[in-house]
Amino acid sequence: MKLYSEDYSYKDTSKPNKLAALKLLCKSPSSRRAFIVVFISFSMEILMGAAPVAVYAKQVFIEADPTRGDMWSVLFAVMSLLGTMLSGVVSDRAGRRPLLIIASLVVSICLLALGVLLQTKVAPAWVGVLVLMTFCFCFMAGPGTIPYVLMSEIFCPEVQTLASMLIIEWVWLLAFFTLAVFHWLNRLIGIHATFYIFTFNSLFNVAFSYYMIPETKGLSNKEIQIALLKGRSK
Repeated sequence: MKLYSEDYSYKDTSKPNKLAALKLLCKSPSSRRAFIVVFISFSMEILMGAAPVAVYAKQVFIEADPTRGDMWSVLFAVMSLLGTMLSGVVSDRAGRRPLLIIASLVVSICLLALGVLLQTKVAPAWVGVLVLMTFCFCFMAGPGTIPYVLMSEIFCPEVQTLASMLIIEWVWLLAFFTLAVFHWLNRLIGIHATFYIFTFNSLFNVAFSYYMIPETKGLSNKEIQIALLKGRSK
């Protein structure tokens, strides 16, 4: 039996296997575009520097209050949880795309502020703590959560498992690479310049989300595939 997708490609479902899913993923325009969108969205999530910032946060907390560094670290985790909870509520009302754009913009401002604070030391350490908390909350409200929502919605069922597996494996590889080069970049150009790079990546994610990511809120999988074929939803 053969099933046709919305872009008029088809696959043989009599013997479902990974090779058939890979063939559909490569040949179907909607599946190919969905993979590119989610792949870049996840890549930018990592390249915005969440893991290095989390590593650096402990140092800032200790500098701000040596006796309560552990407490600030726990609060950092709580802010992550609150941001994730907000994402679940707001994305179903306002949409995935607007939340991703706004949160990424705020994250870029926070990263820029951290870079300036590190370079100039113009503010006390508690300001850095406040910026880090804001970064953590907004990151988890948008770019840290929305890509997973998109991955669960944007693929047609025939390629969902394979595409998700490939993307998650790439995410772990990229996260390892980012952490591996973080300290090397710090020695080469300075930690403040490293945060400026993360700022640029965040701004790129804002532009990418605006121009390339379709809004999936309230759409069926068939409607999402059609939106992918037409380009981003207005």
